[in-house]
Amino acid sequence: MLLGDFNLVRFISDKSNGVINHKWVDSFNSWVDRWALIKLNAPNKKFTRTNKQERPILAKIDRIFVMTHWESAFPLISIRALERLPSDHNPLRINLGDNVSFGKKRLDLKNGGLKKNPFKI
Repeated sequence: MLLGDFNLVRFISDKSNGVINHKWVDSFNSWVDRWALIKLNAPNKKFTRTNKQERPILAKIDRIFVMTHWESAFPLISIRALERLPSDHNPLRINLGDNVSFGKKRLDLKNGGLKKNPFKI
C-alpha cells in the first residue's frame, strides 16, 4: 500500500481549474502503470486539497494505491475522506472491512497497532 500527498494530479478532472502540466501527468501515470498500482478512491470527495484562497483551486493529490494482491486480500476495503479542518488536505480513512485476512495470518488494527506482524519477511 502506498499512500500520501503525491503533489501530482493524474487527470485534468483532478483539478478544479483544469490547469495541469501534461508532462508531469504523463510521467506520474506511467509510474502508476509500471508498478501496476490500483487506485482506491474516497467516493465522498472529488478533491482532497484546497489552496484556501477566496476563490480556491481544488485538487485531488492525496491518494491511496495498492497492488493487485491487496485488492484480493482485502475485498471489503473502503476509503472515506474526512473533514479537512484545520488542514488544507482531507485526511483519508481506510476501513479494511470485517473478517479481513492476509494469507493465513490475521491483520488486527485494534488499539492503533498490529498484534502480529503479518508482513514479516
